Amino acid sequence: GVEQSYPEAFRLYEKAADGGNTYAMHSIGTCYLYGKGVEQSDAQAVKWFKKAADLGNAFAIHSLGWCYINGRGVEKSYDDAFELYERSAKMGNSYAMYGLGWCYENGKGVKMSFADAVHWYKRAAESNNYYAMHNLGECYERGKGVEQSYEKAFEWYRKAAELGDMKSISNVGECYYYGRGVEQSYEKAIEWYRKGEKEGNSYCMYGLGWCYFYGRGTTKNYEKAVEWYGKASKLDNSYAMHGLGWCYFYGKGVAQSYEKAVQLYMRASKLGNSYAMNDLGWCYENGKGVEQSYRLAAEWYSKSAKLGNSNAMYRLGECYYYGRGVEVSADNARRCYVKAAEMGNSYASMRFEAFDRESTDEAP
Repeated sequence: GVEQSYPEAFRLYEKAADGGNTYAMHSIGTCYLYGKGVEQSDAQAVKWFKKAADLGNAFAIHSLGWCYINGRGVEKSYDDAFELYERSAKMGNSYAMYGLGWCYENGKGVKMSFADAVHWYKRAAESNNYYAMHNLGECYERGKGVEQSYEKAFEWYRKAAELGDMKSISNVGECYYYGRGVEQSYEKAIEWYRKGEKEGNSYCMYGLGWCYFYGRGTTKNYEKAVEWYGKASKLDNSYAMHGLGWCYFYGKGVAQSYEKAVQLYMRASKLGNSYAMNDLGWCYENGKGVEQSYRLAAEWYSKSAKLGNSNAMYRLGECYYYGRGVEVSADNARRCYVKAAEMGNSYASMRFEAFDRESTDEAP
């Protein structure tokens, strides 16, 4: 063996590139992209990817497409990215096949088509691309482009996880936790969460915290829950931040503090967590850890409701019904109750029924 040295690797790549080696040219571009052995430069990365791509290197063509899709060193262009992925995929590059699947799934540079997305994910998966395997699992789990199947979703997550895909490791844990596509087992869920947390997977850390909080597959231990929620929170996991906020709110495993709960809800909300937004709204509505404000409560309920949170939708309905932070509006209240009820919120269903009775009662 030899001692690892990025600068020395870069020097050798340059020497090989001078001799016309396109793989070395691509490697130089990668070094510039990630700042390995040389000062980071998106412009230089694109320059070298283009050199290798012009000479027909499939990896470089894909990497150039990646730069276009992410706006690195070039102006972002989904159309150019799709064209480059297509060229590279035809040359057998599995990463480009995966990229094409992503473009079709999200309608980027091409008309959205879940069926075509699944086609390309399967092509890439055949070449052991675990990113594609993971996305195939998601397609089967949600029934996108294929008939919904938890069993097949689990199968693809498991294959990707065994190849080292971090996202899929937590997905396998979730499948065991909820019994989706596999026999339910909290113990096996924990096994997979432990595999993932050793690799720094924040979702697995969060999963362990959840198991300790509720005593699933292990003895209930709030202190351990706080420990794992805290580790995942440091990695910017919004679900863990929300869970840790709950611990502070109710004094589970830590000294009770509404103020710290609010701080964590706020951090998680900024990362787009609808549960934290809803709880932040409740704190503002009831003056817990913050100065009471119906206006801010309604704002946070509204943000959370737009992300599909049924509790927030119900509470926003209450705001409209009673005029808390918003102008009284029976119509808006009714719309919120209906939407929340359609999402499965039982409180909203009861509220809507009572609301309907009130509006149809005739005067004696």
